[in-house]
Amino acid sequence: MNIKKLIKKYITLQKFLKEDYKNLLEKNYTFYILELSQDARKWQSNICLSQNEVKALKAFYVNNTNKRKPYLLELEKPRKAKIIKLSLEDILKDEILTKKLTRRIELIPKYNEKILVSLTKKSDIKIFWNFEKNLEVRYLYYKEDKFIYNFYENKKLPFFINEPYLEVINSKGKYGLIHKDGIYQNGQLKLIYKCKYHHILTKGVLAQIQKEKTKSTQNYKNYLCTIIDLETNDIYSNKALCNTLNQDNFIEITKKKKFKYIKIDKKREKPIIKSKEYDYIINLSILNEKPVFSKKEKLWGYINKNGEEIIKPKFKNYGIFNSGYALINEDEKYFVIDTQGKIQIAKKEFIKHFRNDVFFVKENKKYAIYKKNKKIIDFIDINKELEKIKNDQNFDEKELLKYLRRIHRKNTYQFSQEKNPIFLFLELELIKEKSKLIKNKYKLSLKEYINQFKKFENQIDLNISELTNHKVKVKNCEILKKYKDIIIESTKGTISLKYPINKNMFDMNKELPVQFVKTNNEILTLGIKFKYLELIR
Repeated sequence: MNIKKLIKKYITLQKFLKEDYKNLLEKNYTFYILELSQDARKWQSNICLSQNEVKALKAFYVNNTNKRKPYLLELEKPRKAKIIKLSLEDILKDEILTKKLTRRIELIPKYNEKILVSLTKKSDIKIFWNFEKNLEVRYLYYKEDKFIYNFYENKKLPFFINEPYLEVINSKGKYGLIHKDGIYQNGQLKLIYKCKYHHILTKGVLAQIQKEKTKSTQNYKNYLCTIIDLETNDIYSNKALCNTLNQDNFIEITKKKKFKYIKIDKKREKPIIKSKEYDYIINLSILNEKPVFSKKEKLWGYINKNGEEIIKPKFKNYGIFNSGYALINEDEKYFVIDTQGKIQIAKKEFIKHFRNDVFFVKENKKYAIYKKNKKIIDFIDINKELEKIKNDQNFDEKELLKYLRRIHRKNTYQFSQEKNPIFLFLELELIKEKSKLIKNKYKLSLKEYINQFKKFENQIDLNISELTNHKVKVKNCEILKKYKDIIIESTKGTISLKYPINKNMFDMNKELPVQFVKTNNEILTLGIKFKYLELIR
């Protein structure tokens, strides 16, 4: 196959190449890729431009193995990685590989030759990893004896770093650590930890350090690491369970092979807070209430972020808390608990947590809607209702879903991603119920009107209450006084929550976002309290 013709076909490759990389398009240039596998899963890495790069990439994938599966009492099987050599012709024959190479070449940044030479004279670092956005990689590339990276003029740092500490990997696959304020010292890259560790993981100022390779085993005693405070060099634990480190907490293994939740709070005189011992703790950073397991009782409970037991182990299974409620599946039945462990909805055939404190409940093939523990819409035979719509409109399943989504869009001005027509129908029933309250829009004060809707916090609530783009009279108030000189008409405005304004800017239980026109014809959005607003008919 003619290489030049292939290059013309994929001309996008050429425009990204700088003079030092023109040899990448030579016929005999060798590229590298990793073939990765774990259990039955197989996939390929990004394309690498050098042997050093692929070795470091292999270390990144393989050294950080034996992660805990977040919701299972077991360790993952280790990953395997095989280095494969590729020619340009091999790559250009394959569309996916061509895209990978194009993407990799796009990442080759500009660099300052003099800076590179001085930085790399004595350094052992070969690849710089920084996983920030969607696992996109910023590289500190290695080519012969030069580092190649983004260099920003008039900046102290040769590349942008979001975190105070970052891991680096050398060509032998060993991890080290750099600090963003200590990189540029005497023209050399400064390592605060030399590249000699099997694995390092940083979270803020805490680091998980593994000196040796972990054994592939289900025994947690063989899967330990050290947790260090990088600011103070304090060692918080030598028996931490690998990959449980968050910004200020981790899991420690006790002598009895039990789990302890450890939180670091530097504001306290004694910064280390420890929970009771459990046989298992699920320590995901997003969880305020963390499930804990007692093997003796074979029951689940919960601790909070401070390690305090808020619910004793008493459930056969566990659920993740969302908006103060957890949905638990036990003995093929579903029920809902609150953060005190009290049952809010007793066991039912099926329950779906819709939003906040609203649940869709199934019993005897019929569905109802609950708000907390109260039924707000009684049980309906929805399958019968949906069949009626299909027959009346001559719809198949796809057409039925589109029809329901159109109605949803008309009522909420939002696109629904719900794929189950039953849940979409229930959501429409909920919207109908709320719509009944609209008749009071001009009969009640604005505060009384909004209070009917219980939770009122986002664009959907504004749409359902028919307040989106509603004109309002505005009484004189403190916030208007600050802006009166730049607003054309301060006594009238429009309720609106348009981008870039968002719900987090306002407390819509007390105020509404109101748009005013400025003297330069730009839009100004202010949070105006209910008592200063009056709806215009």
